[in-house]
Amino acid sequence: MSLFCLLCNVMDKNLTPGKNMGAAIQLKEFHVVNVAFFNPPDQDLESLKNFNLAIKQGIPASDPATSFHIILSLELFFPEIKFKLNVDLLGLFTSQVVSVDEEFMKSPFVKVNAPAILYPYLRAFVSSFMATAGFQTPILPSINFAQRLQAGNTN
Repeated sequence: MSLFCLLCNVMDKNLTPGKNMGAAIQLKEFHVVNVAFFNPPDQDLESLKNFNLAIKQGIPASDPATSFHIILSLELFFPEIKFKLNVDLLGLFTSQVVSVDEEFMKSPFVKVNAPAILYPYLRAFVSSFMATAGFQTPILPSINFAQRLQAGNTN
C-alpha cells in the first residue's frame, strides 16, 4: 500500500464530523543552522554556479519513531556584486500517525513534499537577509521537487 493510500485510510478512520483531526505529518519547527555571506577568491569566480540546492534527510536520534528532518543547503552566487551566500535550513517534521522508518524515508513524502513545504521558508529567509544586508533582494526560482526526483537530481 502506498504512503498516500495509508494516509487516506488513517484520515478516513479518524475523521469525526465537527472535529479538526489535524495533519498526519506536520512541520514542527525549522532553524537556520548555517549562514555564510562572503566574497570568494577571484580564482574561484569562474567555477561558481549562480544557484545550487542540495537536500539531505535523516532521522533524529531523539525521536526516531515519529520524526525526521530535512536540510536544505543553498548556495547562491551574485556575480554583479561578487558575493556568495550559503544557507542551511533544517526542518523537523513529526507524525503521530505514520511510523518513521527506512521505508518511509524513501517515500515521495520525504523526497518531494517535505522539501516543498520547507522551501518557502528558505526563500523568505534569503530575501530578508539580503534586504537587511543592504543588497537587492533576489527572487529564488520555484522548484518542482517531483520533477527533480524523477530526473534523479539530488542537488
